[in-house]
Amino acid sequence: MVQLLLSSCRPYQLGLRRLFSSTSKPPIIPNEAALTSFLSLIDSPTSSSSLSPSGAPSGAPPEHNLDHSRTSRTGFPEVVLGATKTPSQIASIMSSLRSKSPSSPVLCTLVPDRDAFDKIDMAFSGGGWGGGNSIDAGGEELVYHEEARMVTLGEPSPTKENLKTVLIITAGTTDIPVASEALVTLQHSSIPTSVLHDCGVAGLHRIVRNLPLLASDSLGAVVVCAGMDGALPSVVAGLTKAPVIAVPTSVGYGASFGGVAAMLTMMNSCAPGVSVVNIDAGFSAAAAAFKIVSCNAAG
Repeated sequence: MVQLLLSSCRPYQLGLRRLFSSTSKPPIIPNEAALTSFLSLIDSPTSSSSLSPSGAPSGAPPEHNLDHSRTSRTGFPEVVLGATKTPSQIASIMSSLRSKSPSSPVLCTLVPDRDAFDKIDMAFSGGGWGGGNSIDAGGEELVYHEEARMVTLGEPSPTKENLKTVLIITAGTTDIPVASEALVTLQHSSIPTSVLHDCGVAGLHRIVRNLPLLASDSLGAVVVCAGMDGALPSVVAGLTKAPVIAVPTSVGYGASFGGVAAMLTMMNSCAPGVSVVNIDAGFSAAAAAFKIVSCNAAG
């Protein structure tokens, strides 16, 4: 069995041999189906590309190695983190992801402003930002979602009718950019969504008057975005059967420590069923909500 595994994965033989030799007993592979699954993981399709500083292909080591089988393995596709990447890198990665999965929209997060988007769009659609080659976009256009600081390529599929709704709640209007990142991610994942804004604990009547929505059996998960004291997720978790995903935001004055205070409050919630993601990570909350409602889909 081990020899079969090694012969089927020649590019990875050295690493696999080290794995086997580092243990007193070879890893146990229970059956042929498990072996086939393991081999398919090793041989999962990827694509790589090298770009020179000007954006043109070069002989440099690959700058990205894309995971095209992530959706089949995990149910959720690879998404581009825009922070610190060049416009050419973002354009190239988005184009490659789209070409391999033409029926699935491609998302890029943390694109800070329209000026940054314009440079990405120039590289993607023919301007060749930085002096490099333009990307073959297949006639499609990038879309910038300014409030969410996201770029998308491709229209979302129709909302899946057999899924429960994800409710997104903000404590204040200043939390909307983070909530928008979650909203755009879920909408492009065909997840039914609903939104409530400005329902913070300073005016509890605002969340209390939405009790029928929080008690609805059609609710699959709740994403709650809050800065300052970060108390709203605990309140919501005490009012709904749905799992609550708390998103601390970097909103507040000095002692909020850029969202750390809100995060600690959420992690110390006395209400059961609260999960906490990173500060300002609306995308992470959306990915978690996607998996929750997808795994509990009816039919």
